[in-house]
Amino acid sequence: MGIKIFRNSGIQFIKGDVVFDLKNINNDISVEKNGNPLSLSLPEVEKDLIVNKVVSNGYRSIEDEDKENQDWIELKNVTDKTINIENYSIGDTTDNMWSFPSIDVESNGTIVVFASKKDRQSPLHSNFKISSSEDTLYLKNNKDQLIEKV
Repeated sequence: MGIKIFRNSGIQFIKGDVVFDLKNINNDISVEKNGNPLSLSLPEVEKDLIVNKVVSNGYRSIEDEDKENQDWIELKNVTDKTINIENYSIGDTTDNMWSFPSIDVESNGTIVVFASKKDRQSPLHSNFKISSSEDTLYLKNNKDQLIEKV
């Protein structure tokens, strides 16, 4: 089997006269066999925690324990049960994720994380700051699966 990797466009697998193309187009994955589209079904990742609010650039910032105004992120448990978010992570890039300690979030409950770059576990301070309202945030579950991108 031959494998070709194309920068920014995908991977091609070749076995005999059969060619499989795996492409990433606008963050959607498409699979083709000899130029014909194939159906691709990926398992649904359970969204038990979501980014509920993001407050940046000092607008409605909250004063932290150091008496400094901080941007913040509110996360919400959208299930009907309490969940423990240990090893869930949030970041401003997928390479810069900050992991949560063992915290129980009640059904429909919320928690706040300061986006302060102070990297603390109590109270919660991420290892990144929000530079603008246009930043992307990534939220992953404890299996390192992306559950939200906002």
